[in-house]
Amino acid sequence: MLSVQNNNFFQKMFGRFEELCREFVSGAIGQPIRSIEYLDIVPAIYTKKDKDDLKPLCLNATLSKGKRCSISMQSVTSMEILLVRVPMDDYPVKDKSKLCKKRYVIYICSFDPFGQDQIMYEMDGIDGKKGIDYILFNTKASELMADLCLQSDCLH
Repeated sequence: MLSVQNNNFFQKMFGRFEELCREFVSGAIGQPIRSIEYLDIVPAIYTKKDKDDLKPLCLNATLSKGKRCSISMQSVTSMEILLVRVPMDDYPVKDKSKLCKKRYVIYICSFDPFGQDQIMYEMDGIDGKKGIDYILFNTKASELMADLCLQSDCLH
């Protein structure tokens, strides 16, 4: 079954629809994005197939003022998977020289990682990784659900 909790679906959705990816990332990092470039990841790291598929989507973004940043995104279904994922390489790309100095890691969580019912949590330097901004989206947040219900009411 494909859902936002499945990284295969996640990668196909954001990999095929560049405008959707650009809009999502722009909202996540709070800056307009002019363009994105998808980066090839190292497939050997992710040969084991498990139900949570740890393979992230990696890209470089050019911001509206010409600055660039690297972004890694993936969905996460449990705190255990998140704790396994954080110490791993956030950017398993084939050519590390393509990575930008400014980096973001975005996790789409199908659970509330900190139990505070917030839509988004922002952190810097998880697990000693200084200079990387981590953004965790909580898809179970009641505020997010209320917003989605309001939007769907407007559509009907």
